[in-house]
Amino acid sequence: MRWSIRTRLTVWYSAVVVLVLVAAAIAVAAVQWRLGVERLDGELGRLLLTLEGVMRTEFGEGLDLQGAADEASTEVVAPDRAMFVAAPDGHVVAGWGRAFALSWLPPLDATTAVRQELTVRGEPWRPIGQVVNIGSHRYLAVVAAPLEELNHSYREMLIALAIGVLVALVVAAIGGGVIGRQTVGALG
Repeated sequence: MRWSIRTRLTVWYSAVVVLVLVAAAIAVAAVQWRLGVERLDGELGRLLLTLEGVMRTEFGEGLDLQGAADEASTEVVAPDRAMFVAAPDGHVVAGWGRAFALSWLPPLDATTAVRQELTVRGEPWRPIGQVVNIGSHRYLAVVAAPLEELNHSYREMLIALAIGVLVALVVAAIGGGVIGRQTVGALG
């Protein structure tokens, strides 16, 4: 079966439009994911700085690591976030906020920094943390957020982009048909 010029123009026009839109949708999705993770990392970084500031204040009041961590657990509160303080030997001194498994705790050395995605009880999390040295006190401070909300927003955006591409395909097909009809009419 041979397609008419009108049909070929419609298909070609629609394919070009859809390819451009799909490429743009992929780029938008990648950028939005990266920006979402960067926003979350920024929030977690600020929370980590707050935790470190409270710990510094508590050490300044003469408290030991356990006492400072206990005080910080009452002063630094963030809904739907997990926070903990661990001693250099890896022993968790205090943990609060949303329940979080600590079995992934890295060995502590001078360069220990936490910034990775991990799965805890089947749920993806984004923790950040670092070893902190304040005077004679050394500890690992970590704050973490579940990626559930970010993943949900990302899925909603992908659905919206898919619907947009489908609507554009229909509009492109109709537009291609109109252009094809006018072109064939002008040639005929």
